[in-house]
Amino acid sequence: MKKILVLLLVVFSTSVLAACSSSKSPLLISKYYEAISGGNNAIEIYNTSSKSVKLSDYKLEIHINGFSDNLITIPLSGEIKGNDYFVISRDSASNQDLIDISDMQSEDLVFNGNDPVLLKKGKTTIDAIGTPGFNADFGTNLALVRKVDQMKARKTFVYSDFVMYHAESFQLLKTTEGILLEEELLKGPKLTQADYDKPFVDPNDANLGGGGVIEVTLASTGDGDTANFRIEDNIVSGELIIIPFGVHRVRFYYIDTPEVIPGQEKPFGKPASLFTSNILNGTKIELQSIEGQALKDTFGRYLFNVWVDGNLVSHFVIKNGLSKAASDYVQQYRSVLYYGFLKNAEHYAEANGFALHGEVDPCWNYETNKLKPGTCYYDLTFR
Repeated sequence: MKKILVLLLVVFSTSVLAACSSSKSPLLISKYYEAISGGNNAIEIYNTSSKSVKLSDYKLEIHINGFSDNLITIPLSGEIKGNDYFVISRDSASNQDLIDISDMQSEDLVFNGNDPVLLKKGKTTIDAIGTPGFNADFGTNLALVRKVDQMKARKTFVYSDFVMYHAESFQLLKTTEGILLEEELLKGPKLTQADYDKPFVDPNDANLGGGGVIEVTLASTGDGDTANFRIEDNIVSGELIIIPFGVHRVRFYYIDTPEVIPGQEKPFGKPASLFTSNILNGTKIELQSIEGQALKDTFGRYLFNVWVDGNLVSHFVIKNGLSKAASDYVQQYRSVLYYGFLKNAEHYAEANGFALHGEVDPCWNYETNKLKPGTCYYDLTFR
């Protein structure tokens, strides 16, 4: 009887170990491309081990609009060498660089930013981009590139493992060269000579920004996302004066801080106002229009990026937990979308529990749900 029990235990243990080892995998999804045009979708898989892995047991599973009952399955073939990459692209791809670097093409690699993509070995999920069961936009018109310090597969998608790059940053495929490190991301985007060379107003539509930059002076501050700036010279397009010289109210692009308007105050509205006012005491202030976007919002305020001493104010505000990032896929620096920098800063603030993400507003009375009367102290140290 004892021999039979021992034999059964050995067989059971061997079966469990075999099942566990069969589900383990050194593979992960390292890059995701949802291209703007031309069918240039792509998925890059990376082998974290030093040994080659055959792909015959693997597949990509695309959940259309997040639904598990509307699937596209793509069986994989070939193999990935140790510490190497494997790129799958759509067979209708038009970008020659993508075509040349692809290891496999499929007519079924059809997804947009709300279609989760799973890497599976048999029935087991190895890694995921997006969350099945949720029809949420996580990757429209952009590339999601895994951070080099987050090279581990997850069955549940973690957005902060990735950074948003321009949708056709195909130069990043099969390499880590050009991928920004966390310390570089936390410094935020920077202006380049190309930005200064652009017109401030779109020459073909005077209602739109051209992406250019002008220097201004601070007239007065408002809440955390609004201030008044003095423009010294008329901004013209052709012979038309588009923005006359003088003081103009500007709403900061990418952020929406809590209100400080009397009767509409919210927690951290006052700290956000104090924080932004402190930043605007810098030496050099520049405004940047948003290329192809309206110069004004529905309230008649100008919508610009505000830069102080070469730093994007919105990035500072988000990094310190005083606003979430508003989406935009137009501007980029070193192939990273501005929104990618800002979303990464938001993840940083969340992880550290800054301001709106976990701290107590020293200016707010939580019992009366009102702003405390008089002055209040808020630590204005940049984090």
